[in-house]
Formats: sequence, structure tokens, C-alpha cells
Amino acid sequence: MAVKKKNNKLLIGLGVAGALLGIGIFTYPSLKKLFKPEEKNNPQLPENALPDQNTDNTTNNTPKEEFKEPGIDIGKKNKLGSKGKEVTAVQTIINLISQLRGTYGKTIQIEGKALKLPISIDGDFGNNTRLGALYTFPTYKDFGYITLYTARKKFAYATGFYNQGFPSNLIGTFKEDDYRNAYMIGKADGKEKKITDYKMWKF
Repeated sequence: MAVKKKNNKLLIGLGVAGALLGIGIFTYPSLKKLFKPEEKNNPQLPENALPDQNTDNTTNNTPKEEFKEPGIDIGKKNKLGSKGKEVTAVQTIINLISQLRGTYGKTIQIEGKALKLPISIDGDFGNNTRLGALYTFPTYKDFGYITLYTARKKFAYATGFYNQGFPSNLIGTFKEDDYRNAYMIGKADGKEKKITDYKMWKF
């Protein structure tokens, strides 16, 4: 009987061992993932992402003056008949300067014609915008056009002249340093209550 019991235990032991072996064979890949970090493949860049060996990249390190405002041409000559974003910006500045001058909401006379302020902001340089430009920008009468660059300088000068803070909508724009210089000139002129460059800045 003792021998039979030993044989039974031996058979049971062999069965358990076999079962564990079987489980191990089928679960080994999963267990391997748990205890062994998965090897990472080095990412491969697509061929078209690699620099062209035949391309001269030395110019990439050359500083370039670029516009900070895509889609806006601050040098565009806006005049009667012009349309676009630049005209919209000029019209906005005309209205802002009229607020500083105290004529916002009033009707003024320009070249014998009545102009009601504020003017419409529609991106279309029509007759009212022309009169507004004559009222706001002295150089418009001389050249027959106004650039957004010049309009911004006059706006910066006017805010300084009337002792207002530097316009937040000019911060981060192209040529901001020029606008800040105009602002400081306006601030100095306003303090002395006189315009140093009457042809450029006159009201």
C-alpha cells in the first residue's frame, strides 16, 4: 500500500509539473513582456525628411528681415479705389485719431465737403475715407496715398501727443520700434504743446 501511495504522489507530481510546463509554454511571451522591458526600435525618418545633400544650407543662418504680419502689406499705397485689409486698418486709425482729437461723432468740413465721423470700416477706400485721410494724414495731400506704415506712425504720435499709453494694437507689429519713436516724439511735443515737424505731424 505504501508503494502504491508513493506512485500516486509521483504521478500527481508529474501531472502538476506537466501542467505548469504547458502553462509556461503558452504564457511565456506574456510573462516575458511583464518582466523584460520591450526593446524599442530606433525611429526611422522618411527619406524626404532628410536634408538634401546637394542643397546649400549656409543661407539658413543668415539673418533676414521678415514681415511679422502675414497678409498685411504696410507699404501698400492706399488711395481712392483701393480695397483690402490695409484699407480697413487705415480706416480704423482715422477713427481712433478722431477720438483723440475730440471729433468722433461730429461732422467736420474738409475741402468744403462735410465728413461725418466715424467713417465706415469696410475695406473700401471711397470718398469718405479720402476725406478722412486728408483730415488725419498731412502727407496724403502731398502724395495722394497713405501707407499703413505712415498711418501707424501718425497714430502712435497722436497717442503720445495726447498723453495716452502706447497703443496695445501696435505691440508686436512690424516696425514697432519706429512707432515707439514716433510715440516718444509725440509725447515730447504734447508736453511742450507744439509740433516740431508740422508737415509730418500737424493736426
